[in-house]
Amino acid sequence: MRSSHRLPILLLSVVVMATFPAVAVDLSVLAPGLPHPAEGTRLETESGATTLRLNDHLLRTYGVRLSGDVGQRDPDGFRPVSAPFAGTLGFTPEGAGIAHFDAGEAVVRWPVSLVRADGARFPLGPLTLVPGDGDVLLRALDRAGDPILEIATVHHRLHGAVRVDLRNGDIRIAPKLAAWIGLPEVAEATIGQFDLTTTVRAPDGFTALDPKSCAFVYWPRSHKPGVGDVEVRTLLIRLGDSAGGSLAAECQSGCTGTSANRVVKITPGATIANDTDPLAAHVPWYPMFSSSARPGWPPVNPPPTSGQPNYPYQSLDQHPMLVWAVYRINGQGQLEQLGRSGVKHAFYTINRNCLPGCNVNGNILGPGCDDIYSIGNNNSNTYLGLRREIDPFGGRWGRCQSTFDANCDGVHDSGGGAAGNFDRRLMVVESDLAPATNPGAQYFIESWYLVRDQKNPFTAMGSQQFTPSFTTVWAVPVVTSGPGNFRRGPVIDRWVDPDNPGPNAASTLVETDTGRFKVAVRVTPVGDRYRYDYAVYNADFARVITPGTGQGSAEPNLCIASNAGFGGFRVPVQPGDTITNTTHFDNGLPASDDWTPAVTGNAVSWSAPAGAPATRCGMLIEQPANTLDFGTLFRFSFESTAPPEAGTVGLVAATGDPTPIPVTLLVPGPGDPDILFRNGFE
Repeated sequence: MRSSHRLPILLLSVVVMATFPAVAVDLSVLAPGLPHPAEGTRLETESGATTLRLNDHLLRTYGVRLSGDVGQRDPDGFRPVSAPFAGTLGFTPEGAGIAHFDAGEAVVRWPVSLVRADGARFPLGPLTLVPGDGDVLLRALDRAGDPILEIATVHHRLHGAVRVDLRNGDIRIAPKLAAWIGLPEVAEATIGQFDLTTTVRAPDGFTALDPKSCAFVYWPRSHKPGVGDVEVRTLLIRLGDSAGGSLAAECQSGCTGTSANRVVKITPGATIANDTDPLAAHVPWYPMFSSSARPGWPPVNPPPTSGQPNYPYQSLDQHPMLVWAVYRINGQGQLEQLGRSGVKHAFYTINRNCLPGCNVNGNILGPGCDDIYSIGNNNSNTYLGLRREIDPFGGRWGRCQSTFDANCDGVHDSGGGAAGNFDRRLMVVESDLAPATNPGAQYFIESWYLVRDQKNPFTAMGSQQFTPSFTTVWAVPVVTSGPGNFRRGPVIDRWVDPDNPGPNAASTLVETDTGRFKVAVRVTPVGDRYRYDYAVYNADFARVITPGTGQGSAEPNLCIASNAGFGGFRVPVQPGDTITNTTHFDNGLPASDDWTPAVTGNAVSWSAPAGAPATRCGMLIEQPANTLDFGTLFRFSFESTAPPEAGTVGLVAATGDPTPIPVTLLVPGPGDPDILFRNGFE
């Protein structure tokens, strides 16, 4: 005999549509008094509602269109298709979410078909939802029992023993559907997001208790008795899912595989975890505009509860922010960044795999807990912002006069996110990816969570190699074994290993009061000359400019007028040295934005082009254009008659003191060929 805790289904459907529009939302606020099941209690779903939010633009590039009861494109850029489901799925709760589905099935009839160019139709119903494994939470099977769709990397929220919500799950094409489309290479491709809401049936006598809730929250900078002052120690643990990574490519229009005027959008999934070290602080994960969105919460502090008395920030608008970039090591062995994303503002953490006693809720990442942001989530419009609004070293978001709050009134502006499916995305020119025009090239995706007060930003970064190919669509499968597999840290460390740079190479990390950056060099003999390739990676260096007083000068109404990084790079050379083939690579930006090279008797240098004055935050800002800002890598190269020796290069900040910041590295030395062997560079 089971007792049921349920809401009327008709009312539930109305609530779902009103509470969860087709955008990413905060799922963390529980209605007061809801019982919460003890860990290990097995629960079951009852009837509920599902929504497929489909990327119809991507499907059209696959040669199929949607036909049926499809909604208008939602703010995230997807087309929703909704349907109820009938059946029962058993699951085990974990903290504030669910561990996995483990039994049962449910039937759903989405009122839509995929239609090929030849008129063939593939109806998405009836399909049967059954439990998956790993990060595949559910599989949708056809009448023959074959998987058609996989639902993976899902945000989930258990509301006591009353309701469970699944949000922002990747909808992946299974091999059978890919074969029907006629593109086997798109198997596992993500074509949208999946949402589900269902009432829950619990057994008699379940315990209204969550034993994994932390008894006390140790915010960054607070003191933990017997341990010390806690620190933010987050770790990027994978790109995508537990299967080894996930990555998606989508052509904007008219791709041929080799064109120099068509671009490809590349989007990763990413998983972050909190360290298990006792010194690891809890990480705030409050979505933007939290202060104004939570009645009764004071604007300066979090809720006045005994468990969270030492919140260190002036605003609740504190959350990790995710950026990503694509790199190429070309056939000549030079490292180049091909494209970079805008800023994904995180809004919820599912807190999987927490240490006992450390799962708090969806607004706090507890020690040991991890969270995933799926491809579909990172590819949605609503929470994508601009890099110029971020203080990267401070980990702060300048909400005031951002695209989300243009008039600085603390209210989320309508349409503040990306303007469309290709706005603020990582875009790469086709010809930079094409195997035919890039023989011997290697490609890498890099993701990085910017987390306020992070002790070491490089642990929150990671990269993985991928292999681009083109048939009629682009495919970007990741490498899941060997040296190309996932590795924590920035891509520049793959190019030159700081701990083992090898001959004729060096890498240096520079830490300043306003941020960190890395410079690496490889020197390659070219006939009787030497090619010097310098990669400058600005991790989080920025001389941030904000108003000194008044509106915009402090959180929660912080306004960032400038976060420019570098505007110049200089390498000393020997008198009489002959410098040729001076080049640089800056993400494939227009030639009009190229940095200007200059060769003198004692240096080769590059300078960013002049920028137009602009008024931001009520301040007149004058700085160069195309500056080397946070999360960005530029390459600078030249050929010299001189072999390398230890020396000092210089980086010039785009604003403030123009004195070059010195970096010890390799530079052209005296024209003595034996110096290579004397100094141990080879």
